[in-house]
Amino acid sequence: MARSEWTDGLEILDLVHESIFARTRDLRITFWNAAAEELYGWTRDEALGRNADDLLQCVHPMSLEDRESQLFATGRWQGEFGRRTKSGSEILVDATWSVRRNEAGEPIEVVETGRDATEKRRDEEARRLSEYRFRNLFQAMAVGFCEVDFNGAGALLIPLRDAGVTDLRQYLVEHPEMVRKAMRLSRILDVNDKMLSQLAGSSKEEMVGSNVERFWPEASIPVFIDALVGAMEKQPHLITETRLLDLNGEEVDVLFTVSWSPESRKQGIILLGIVDIGDRKRAFEALAQSELKYRDLFHHMPLALVQLDVSELIKVLGRLRVEGVSDLEAYMDAHPDFLGQMLQIMRVEQVNDHTVRMFGGHDPAEFVGPIARFWQGSEDTVRRSLAARYAGAEAYAEETRLTTLDGRVIDAFYTSAFPKALSGLGIGLVGMIDIGDRLQAERMLQQVQADFAHAARVATLGELTASIAHEINQPLAAIATNGEASLRWLARPEPDVEEVKALAARMVADARRAADVIAQIRAMATGQALEHEPILVNAAVEEALSFLRRELQTHEVSVEFVAGPRLPPVRGERTQIQQVLVNLAVNAIQAMADQPVAERRLTIRTSIDAGGGVRIEVDDSGPGIPDGDVGRLFDSFFTTKKGGLGIGLSICRSIIEAHGGRIGCESLPAGGARFRIILSAAIEGEPT
Repeated sequence: MARSEWTDGLEILDLVHESIFARTRDLRITFWNAAAEELYGWTRDEALGRNADDLLQCVHPMSLEDRESQLFATGRWQGEFGRRTKSGSEILVDATWSVRRNEAGEPIEVVETGRDATEKRRDEEARRLSEYRFRNLFQAMAVGFCEVDFNGAGALLIPLRDAGVTDLRQYLVEHPEMVRKAMRLSRILDVNDKMLSQLAGSSKEEMVGSNVERFWPEASIPVFIDALVGAMEKQPHLITETRLLDLNGEEVDVLFTVSWSPESRKQGIILLGIVDIGDRKRAFEALAQSELKYRDLFHHMPLALVQLDVSELIKVLGRLRVEGVSDLEAYMDAHPDFLGQMLQIMRVEQVNDHTVRMFGGHDPAEFVGPIARFWQGSEDTVRRSLAARYAGAEAYAEETRLTTLDGRVIDAFYTSAFPKALSGLGIGLVGMIDIGDRLQAERMLQQVQADFAHAARVATLGELTASIAHEINQPLAAIATNGEASLRWLARPEPDVEEVKALAARMVADARRAADVIAQIRAMATGQALEHEPILVNAAVEEALSFLRRELQTHEVSVEFVAGPRLPPVRGERTQIQQVLVNLAVNAIQAMADQPVAERRLTIRTSIDAGGGVRIEVDDSGPGIPDGDVGRLFDSFFTTKKGGLGIGLSICRSIIEAHGGRIGCESLPAGGARFRIILSAAIEGEPT
C-alpha cells in the first residue's frame, strides 16, 4: 500500500485542517489524514486500501477518465464533488488533485486536498436567493423605494465633525445652504415602479442619475436634516411623516423611511422608502372631525352616558357559549358568585358631564373603575341586562335605583345597548335618566288619588247610610207608631188584647219589610255574579309582583318567589285574585317599614294543598300580629294601621270566599306574619 512512504510526514499532515488522502491510479487509498477522518467519518484503518469512489460515493458531472486526463496533462485538477459520509450525510467537497510521480517521472499516486464546501454553497445560494427576493420585493412592494448614493453628502459633512462641530443638527439648521448642497450631492441610483407612480413618473430615466433636491419642499427640510444626522451618527433607521414634491411639483403626503445596513453604509448607499398616506391622512382628518362631533354629542347630551370596557365580559360570555350554556339566568342561579364577578370586570372608561352632575361627582376620573359600586342593592337590573344580552337582544331598559358617589340612592331609567359594532371593540354604552322628580310627582299623585278614594269611600258610605236610613225609615217609623199604640191599648183599664195583637202583627210585617230593604241594598253592593275562568296561580303571582316592582324598590324590600311545580289551575276571576295578592303584599311592605333595610324580606310560596287545591303563602319579616288580633283581622272596619279603614282584609276574605276558598293568618316563630290562601283546583270538564 506504500503506507510506509508517508510515515515521515504523517504527524505534520495530521495537523493540517484540510482533508488529505492519496490513492493509486486504480483508486486504492494509500494515505488518510486526521482531517479526512473528521470530514468523512471513516477512520484511517477503515479507509486504507478501499476504493475511493466506492467508499465516498463520488458524484461529478465529468467522468473520472476526463478528469484524470486533464490531471495528468497539467499535473493539477480542481473541482467540487458531491460525496457521502460514513453516517450517510451528503456533503459538497471543494477538492484539488495533484500527481505524485516516481523518480522516472511516472505517475504513481494522486493526492487530494479538500474542504467541506456545503455551508459555503448554501450561503452562496442563500445570498443569491436573498438578492433575487430583494430585487423582486424592491420592484413589487407597495412601498416606493429608491437607492441613493450618499458618498458626496458624507464627504461634505465629515470635515465638519473633524472641524469640531459637535451638534450637527443645530449647525445644519443654521446653514440651510449646506443642506441644499448635500441634497445636490445625493444621487439616485435606482427606483422601483411604486416610487415612480407615487412621484408621478413614467420611466426610471426621469429619476435615476438625478439628485434628490427637486423632491424636497422648504417645509420638509428638517426631515432631510434628520436623515443626514442619522446617517452620520449611524442610527439604525429613520421613520417619520413628511411632504415631498412629485415630478410635477405637487406636494404629496408620505410616510418617509431611511435605512442603512452595515454593508450599504460602507458603500455609502442608503435606501429611501415612501408610502403615500394622503388618503389615510384625509380619512384620519374626517375621522377626527367625526370623533369630535361624537365627543361633543357624548359630553353635552342632557342625559347620563357611560362608556364601558366590556372586553373581559365578552370573553367570559363567549366561553360559556363554547361550554354549551344556553340559559344564562339558570347559570347565574347555579353560580351565585357569577354576577358579582361580572360587576367587577365591567369597567367604566369614561362618562359625560351630565353623569358627573347626576351622581354628585366633581371629575369624570372619579367614575373610572368597576361598575359594582353603583349597583349596590340593585344588582338584579344588571342580571336582567346580562340575560337579555346573552339571549341576543340589541338593548335592554327598565326603571331601577342607583347609588351615587355621595351615597344617595336615585331613581333612574336605565338603558344598555349591545350593537355588534361596539361589542366587536369591547365597548358598552349605558344611558340613564334621573326620574326621581317624576316618581315623586307620581307618588304625590298616588297619594292624592288615595285620599280622593278614601274620601269617595267615606262619601259612598255616607250615601249608603243615607240610602239605608231613607229606605228603612218608614218601616221603622211604622214600627215605632204601632209600638206606642200597643202601649196605649195595654194601658187602658181593660186592655184591648185583640187590638194589641193586630198592632204586633203590623210591627212584625214592618220589621220584615226593613230586612228586605237591607237585603236588596246588600245585593246591589255585591254586584253581578262572577265570571270564572281557569287561572295559573304562578303566572298570576308573577304578574302581581311586576305591578309591585317600583313599590318594592322604593321601600327597599327584597323579594323571593318560590313557585311550586306542576300546580293545577284554579277557577276564578284573575283580576280579583291579583287584587288580593297586591293587597297582602302592600300590607306586608307597610308592616316592614320600621325594620332595617337588610331585614325587609317578602316571600311568596305556592304549593299543592293536602286537599288537592292550591296553597299561596305570603310571608313578611315585620313585627308580626298581636295574639289578640289574629281572629279579628278580617272583620270589617277592624284595623291595626293608623288612619286605616279596616275594610281591605275584609274585602280580601269576601273575594276568596266568593271563589270557594279560604284565607287565614298567623304570626311566625322567628318574627313576621304569614297570610295563607287556599283555592280549590278547577274541576276537569267544568264549563267556563
